[in-house]
Amino acid sequence: MRRVAVLNGVIQHDEGEALVALFRETLAKHGWRVGRNLAFEVRWSTASAESTRTAAEELLVWKPDVILARNTISVEKLLELKAELPIVFVSVFDPFGSGFLSEVTRPGKNITGFTTHDYGMAVKWVEFLKLVAPQVTRAALLFNPETAPYAQRFYDNLFTKAAQQIGVEASAAMARSEVEIDNLIAEIGRSGGGLCVMADPFTSKYVSRIVEAVARERVPAVYPWSGLAKAGGLLSYSIVQDEMYRRAAEYVDRILRGERPGDLPVQSPTKYELLINLKTARELGISIPDHLLALADAVIE
Repeated sequence: MRRVAVLNGVIQHDEGEALVALFRETLAKHGWRVGRNLAFEVRWSTASAESTRTAAEELLVWKPDVILARNTISVEKLLELKAELPIVFVSVFDPFGSGFLSEVTRPGKNITGFTTHDYGMAVKWVEFLKLVAPQVTRAALLFNPETAPYAQRFYDNLFTKAAQQIGVEASAAMARSEVEIDNLIAEIGRSGGGLCVMADPFTSKYVSRIVEAVARERVPAVYPWSGLAKAGGLLSYSIVQDEMYRRAAEYVDRILRGERPGDLPVQSPTKYELLINLKTARELGISIPDHLLALADAVIE
């Protein structure tokens, strides 16, 4: 009986549960079935550093053979606790800039996995924002610097350059509370700007608040996960998370069969998806160009 754990540094939600279920189902396809030769534990957090650390401590006491870490904050807390077991991350923006790893092809530690959010994604976010709202001259990136310390690097190194390439001004919209979300989006609305939402435990937790504020202030916005467009966001452009969880399950299978995580290369996304919510577009008075609709992987009516 082998033990596999999942640490989710985000609140429990339907999309997250579906991804965990997909991960478990993919493990079963590789011969690892819960109750037969696999024990499986999952922990969620309240999207704070403290709750993620507590969840990590609980899983480490359980002594898993491998742990799947959902995001940057999950990996960060496991390493703070000096976890020596194999770790496979599935959605970390910059494992090298965060100090988790130093080499792509042979990480050489007990950790490997799959990155997300590259320069091309930053360009697409701003490009799509400009396409749906040609009048926008400013693009703001919304994030919480406490739950997404990587976001400042993304803003400095990728987002500002992408905005410059598209011909708009970039600005950092840093929020740490629901009130700050409302105030920042109201200010963006008054200035005629647009919004790009960073993938962040904080923004995931308060997505309903963000979507409501954006609708109230009539701000065009681009989101980092498909589930956010389904929840009422105007447009999302993101990696295909299902694919990342399947690939992560393959890595976990290889580790359970004896391979070292340090010998498995860190991999970048290979599949992306564009979702457009036409209902939200109509409510915001936005006309989506036909060629952009043609590019969409899904259109929500």
